[in-house]
Amino acid sequence: MGLELINRFYDTLDSLEKKVDLERLVEVLIRNKSNRGEVPIFTCNMVMGNPNYEAIENNNFEKFFHRNLFDSYTYYYNEDLRHIWDYAIEKKILKPQFHAREHLNISLWMKDLKNNLHDTRFAFNNGFYGLKTITSSRFQNNYLAAYYAESFDQLENIKITLEDGIKMFQDFWKMKPRSFVCCQLYFT
Repeated sequence: MGLELINRFYDTLDSLEKKVDLERLVEVLIRNKSNRGEVPIFTCNMVMGNPNYEAIENNNFEKFFHRNLFDSYTYYYNEDLRHIWDYAIEKKILKPQFHAREHLNISLWMKDLKNNLHDTRFAFNNGFYGLKTITSSRFQNNYLAAYYAESFDQLENIKITLEDGIKMFQDFWKMKPRSFVCCQLYFT
């Protein structure tokens, strides 16, 4: 038995961009200058990493581990996109801003993995976490609301993750973020 993903475009189409995706976006932006010779600028709300499934499982679901954005490109696609990002930022075509360290409610996800919640563990075993499913939360039916706390302990963990994510952003892009867009505020 698999996971029901029919008519869930996010679940079936969303993924980490590939090198060719980023190259083509940069090409389109460069080719489409305004009458004054200005190129369009895209603000990219960045998620700085992804779960490291192997490390989490090897630690018996006791601790969360992540893989940073550039390591994710290498891990999933064996591609280095750093030079494309650097070029696009230098040319003022792409402007990274902070969205999240991971687009994931780590506390809820780890609790449900540790408790072996069927759909959650099945998705985990297939390298996926963004499913809409039954969670152990009364309020959340998915794991994408990274900053939704249901206890003071979770709030403290979110603060730590947020601070770490912003530091990671600054280390990667050599600038401070000027904007922030929260991860999924609704729970449907």
